[in-house]
Order: sequence, then C-alpha cells, then structure tokens
Amino acid sequence: MKLKYSLLALAAPLLMNAQQLMTPEILWTLKKVGVQAVSPDQSSLIYKIGQTDLKTEKTKSENYFLNVLNNQSVKVDLGKKALIQWDKNGLYAQEGDKIFLSKDNGKTWTEFYTIGEADNIVISPDGKKIAF
Repeated sequence: MKLKYSLLALAAPLLMNAQQLMTPEILWTLKKVGVQAVSPDQSSLIYKIGQTDLKTEKTKSENYFLNVLNNQSVKVDLGKKALIQWDKNGLYAQEGDKIFLSKDNGKTWTEFYTIGEADNIVISPDGKKIAF
C-alpha cells in the first residue's frame, strides 16, 4: 500500500507538467462576461462581453439583452451609457453628469436627471429620490 502511494506521489509532478501555465497573456485572450442588470421579474437581463486587445491593452465591450425564458440574445447599443439599475420604472443609465431612463429595454432613452459627478447611484423604487 505504501509503495502504491509513493509511486503516485513521485508521478504527480510529471503529470502536472503536461498542463499549460496560466499567464496574464493567456488570461487577456479570454473573453470577460458580466451581468449588468436584471429585470424586476427576472425574466431577462443585460450582460456585457469584453475582450482585451493585446497590442493596445484596451478592452472592447458589447452589451446584449437576454430573454431568459426563450434563451434569445440581442445586441444592445448603450453608447457611452453605464447602467445604474433596472426596476419597474425601466432601465436607468448614466452618461457623464446626466441620468437617462428607458422604458423599452434600452431602445430609446429620455433624460431623467442631471446629477453632476457621482458614483454608486441608487434610485428609489418610486423614482422620486436619488442616493449616491
């Protein structure tokens, strides 16, 4: 029994050498996926896929709308907007010092509020108060 475990212990490093080491360059070639917002009824979400260009070290990102019920995904153009939250009133996004609201899943946007520079913005459920 001891001989069996000793042989296994000696062979383990040889088996591990067959794997490719994870380097920063390899990590950069992988696409990054992250959920940006989930609908209030949890039937759909907006997610972002980003990939880094190794030469410029800049990440190019695209947003997609996913209907969870039928598993259909459609590209969404948010421009320079960054999503804040998604609630029963619609999608809220910030671009510069302005907050925008979309009631049609990001197809059209209306200016909601001018806030100046702020981070970690949260809009109340009734849409009347903003915290940051």
